[in-house]
Amino acid sequence: MSEECRAGRCWDAADLIGGEDHDFVVDLYLAVLRRWPDPAGYRRYLEQVAGRPERRLEALREVAGSEEAARAGTRVAFGAAPLLPPGPTRALAISLAIRTEWLREEQERHRQALGELGAALLTPELIEARDAALHFEINALRREVTDRLDGLLGPATSDAGAAREAAIQAVSRLVAEHVADRVAAQQAQIEHRFRALEARLLALEARRGA
Repeated sequence: MSEECRAGRCWDAADLIGGEDHDFVVDLYLAVLRRWPDPAGYRRYLEQVAGRPERRLEALREVAGSEEAARAGTRVAFGAAPLLPPGPTRALAISLAIRTEWLREEQERHRQALGELGAALLTPELIEARDAALHFEINALRREVTDRLDGLLGPATSDAGAAREAAIQAVSRLVAEHVADRVAAQQAQIEHRFRALEARLLALEARRGA
């Protein structure tokens, strides 16, 4: 961690310019804007950097300097020295850390939203069960990545370099797809619960007005 990132929510720019093009764009949004990329933004930045890693720094500076990044309270330390992207293994570890942190933030946000909408209608057991399930998924994801790396990646040799790189990319895609699927399922469940709570609240209001 650089001296610029000793306090507050801050990322070293070099840590955010590694990985595949898809992972770069997703992690850019999660780390800097603290949200999943919207379709238009994803397409825009993916087209900007696809096959052109030298343009990643430009995209990172643009997002980091945005008003949304300021509202999110995120800083990116660029430093004065030339930036070198992390190697494949470290890039995968950084991506996993970014997505795990975002999942935990989403978990807390949903807990607060559910509490505001109708804490009296939700049992502590229900909330704890959902939290436990999400923690289990996060830990399972970590174990899955670790096991796959241990099983697929042997000692790095010149002869095994291409195979090692392919294995790392495969695991990186696995992480991205797994997290995206879990987030989509979690959001669908929360949306369904919100609608049910809303219907019950409207019914209660109607009874009071009758």
